[in-house]
Amino acid sequence: MRIARQIRRRSPEFPLGFRGWLRAIVHGAWCDWVEHSRTHRREVSGLTNSCERLQQVEAREDLLKRIDSRYDRELYDIAARRIRRSIEPQTWLAFQLQAVELLTPSEVGERLGIKPASAIAARYRVTKLMRDEIAGLEKAP
Repeated sequence: MRIARQIRRRSPEFPLGFRGWLRAIVHGAWCDWVEHSRTHRREVSGLTNSCERLQQVEAREDLLKRIDSRYDRELYDIAARRIRRSIEPQTWLAFQLQAVELLTPSEVGERLGIKPASAIAARYRVTKLMRDEIAGLEKAP
């Protein structure tokens, strides 16, 4: 709910970047939740260990790391879909085999029938396209 309210109020640009803006909102919501639970602690009996753990700094940091990780994964998935449509299937496969499956350029070359240098070039090209696409996505309003 807090994110939905802040989206209506935000300026067209994110002074901290989208990730920083989102982190600030989540951190604020977390702090409010902790304060609310402290003031109502006397009224609530039998707090669970999970509630107590959420009030610890480690829990907050874990939540922020999970949000960052999920955000990074979604950016990667969007960029991958866009780039995959714009390049040759063999170039994408060479990239995937090296970057995701961690095969060596020689192994990729044998599997795809290309030279190891071509596999290296494909990985470099797709990596650069991915970085550029992700940077564009992070700057988008």
